[in-house]
Parts: sequence; C-alpha cells; structure tokens
Amino acid sequence: MKEFSQDLLLKDNSKSTVINKYLVKINQGFHTIFKFMGLRIKMRLQKKHKSEVNLLFDPGSGIGNRMFGIVNALNYFTPDVLNIYWDTDNWVSCRLDEIFNIETSAQINEYNSADFIENAKKDALTILSPSSGLRNNKGKSISLMYQNTSPKDIANLTPFFAKIKPSKKVMERIEALPQNIDYALQIRNNKDWNDFGRNESMESFFNELRKLPKGSKVYLSAMNKEVADEIKNNFGEMIIELPNKNYSSMIDATADMYMLSRAKYGIYSYGSTFSEFAFWLGGAKQKVITVGSEKNWKYN
Repeated sequence: MKEFSQDLLLKDNSKSTVINKYLVKINQGFHTIFKFMGLRIKMRLQKKHKSEVNLLFDPGSGIGNRMFGIVNALNYFTPDVLNIYWDTDNWVSCRLDEIFNIETSAQINEYNSADFIENAKKDALTILSPSSGLRNNKGKSISLMYQNTSPKDIANLTPFFAKIKPSKKVMERIEALPQNIDYALQIRNNKDWNDFGRNESMESFFNELRKLPKGSKVYLSAMNKEVADEIKNNFGEMIIELPNKNYSSMIDATADMYMLSRAKYGIYSYGSTFSEFAFWLGGAKQKVITVGSEKNWKYN
C-alpha cells in the first residue's frame, strides 16, 4: 500500500497542493499547515460548511480515533458528501459499515483501497490523518475530559453520537447481555501500547476493583486473552465478558464499546479513545476514573 505523501494531498480548491518547491499547503488533523523555506506554520481550520470532505485515516489508527475524526467532520463542516479512506489491512480489519450504522443526512462513501488517495476529488476539502481528539464547535480539543467536559459542549455534541448505531452483527453479539451495567472496566494494555510505554500495571486496575461495593458486577473489555484471564482469575464472578470473545474481531471490539457505554461508572485506561468513544455513545453521563498517566509514554 502506498504511504501518505504531501503530493497526494489536495486542497479545497482546484490548485495543486504543491505551489512551488518552497511552499506546501496541506490539511492535516484539524489544521492547515504551511511549509515555507523549512518553517512549519500551523493555522486552525475554520468551522465552515463544505459540500464535500475527504478523510484519509492513517492505517494504524484504531476505531475510536477514526470515529472521532468522523464526528468532528460532520459537526465542523456539515458536509453533503463525506468520503472516507478506511484501511482494512492493518489494525482495523473490517469495513466501517460492518460495525456502525451512521444516521446522517450526509452521503457517506467508504473506500478501502489506497487508490482513493490519488483519485479523490480535487475540489473537496481533504484532511490527512483527521484529528483523533474530539473537537468542540470552536475547533478546540476537548479530548479525554470525560465528565469534566463543559455542559455546553456535551449538549452540542451528544446529538452526533446518538446517530451512531451498532451494526446488525454487533447487535447480535450484545443482545443477550445486560442493558444496564453499574461498572465497566477497560484495559488497553497490549503489545502495541507496551512498545510506547503506555501499558499500566495490572495492580493499578486491581486496586480500583477492590474499592467497589461487595457483589458488584463489572463488564470487562480487554485487548487480549492474557489480560482478561488475569482479571478473571483474581476477581472471578465479579467479571462479565463478551461470551466466546474473539480478541482479533472488530465486531467483538465494537460490541465491547457499546457494552462499556451502558455502564454508570467507568474504570478506563488513561489515553484510550476507545473507552472515551464509549463514554460519548452513552450520552456523556458516565462517571469515569482513568488509570495511568503520560509520565512513562514514549513519543517516537
């Protein structure tokens, strides 16, 4: 698959992205970036209706990252047409329409081949690696704020999440599970996060579980069987998990996301957009405790 490059990016007008060898303008994340004589000048994109928007997601981005990018685009640009490059050969191994039904007036076109990058319409606003952090109506990041999000931002944004429904395949996985859950536990620990110093000690999660009232039931979302088994071996019948879970399945991962969204209280890995997206799917009503911090994170 071709790597993203500046020469493949298209501005929101008919001119070439590459104006000359000194000046390049690209739209990345939620900013317009000018590169001039080796300098990098970043300007925030303005909230404005765009008839057509192209979102080019990084193949390595996860479900939460991608879905926040879609919500941001729908809210910020109110497009008539939203074209999405959604790679299925890497981390997220299924199509968008296999896991979600998005009820919107915008026409959503999903592309799974990198050929879309070169064939995207030149007069559309094209965004490389859309911001994985939720943005408010002013374009400011409100990522990972959970219950500390302002009431105004919650009121403005929850209608977009209410329109994101689970696919039929996802519903089939969760239909026999409880509709109302008191506690949800999400542990993002996995090899990919360990490489960047983001895994937290299991004892940190154990400590939070020990604080819960006797007889509590906790829905568990883990990235792999090893983590799930460690939790279940230590807390037994307290833990509820998706039956016969396939830890490589995006259907099961999305089912986890909706189950997390049903809980009144969440215990979540710090920095995970997966659990954050679940918080918003639940109407931004949960009380959330995050486990961990950025102090050991590696940004290489």
